[in-house]
Amino acid sequence: THWRTMLPIIIPLLGWVGLVYFFILVVIGFFKTALVFFIGRFLLPPPSSNFVINKMNHSLPVKQAFKESLIRSKPVLKRIVLTTIPITILSFYLIYLGFFSHLTQWLRPVIHLLPLPPEALSIIVAQFGGHLPAYTLASNFLVNHLLGSKEVILALLWGTVVTSIVSLRYYLPYYWGIFGPHLGTQLMLISTGLRQILIIMIAIFIHWWF
Repeated sequence: THWRTMLPIIIPLLGWVGLVYFFILVVIGFFKTALVFFIGRFLLPPPSSNFVINKMNHSLPVKQAFKESLIRSKPVLKRIVLTTIPITILSFYLIYLGFFSHLTQWLRPVIHLLPLPPEALSIIVAQFGGHLPAYTLASNFLVNHLLGSKEVILALLWGTVVTSIVSLRYYLPYYWGIFGPHLGTQLMLISTGLRQILIIMIAIFIHWWF
C-alpha cells in the first residue's frame, strides 16, 4: 500500500536513493509478516473446516482507472509543491549562512551516539514534521553534495525509528477503535516494536558492511 503514496513523492525528490530506501521498507514489511506467519504456524490452532474466504473480483477499465488516478493525485501534487518549494528555499539559505557548520559544533556530543553527520540529524528532526519535509531536505543535501546516498538512507531509517514514538498517537485510536484498549495496545506495541527492531538491524548492517 505504500507504493501509491510514497513512490510519487520519493522518486522525484531522491531518485534511486529513494527507491533503495523504499525497497528496504518493503523488505522489512515482508520479513515482519513472514516472521509472524512462522510464529503463528506453531502457536495458533488450525482453522476449522468450515472456514471460508469470500473473494470479490472488482476491476476498473484502464481509461477509467487512469482518470481516477489523476483526480486522486491532485491533492498529493498540491501538497508536494506547497511543501517542497519553501523547504528548498529555506535549506539553501541555511547552507549559505553556514547553519549546518554551526550545528556541527553544537551537536558534536550527540553525533557520537549515532554514526551520522549533523546534516543527517537535521533530516531526522524534519521527520517529526512529516515524511515530505524530510525527503525534501534530504534531496537538497544530495544535490549540494553535503551528504552521500548512504548517509541519507541511514538518516531516513534512523528517523523512522526515532519518530515512531510520535506515530503512536495516530496508531492508538486506530487499534483501540477496532480491537479495544487491551488487545489493541498489545497489537500496536508488537507490530511497531518488531518493525523498529528490524529497521535498527538493517541500519546497523548498512553502516558496517556498505
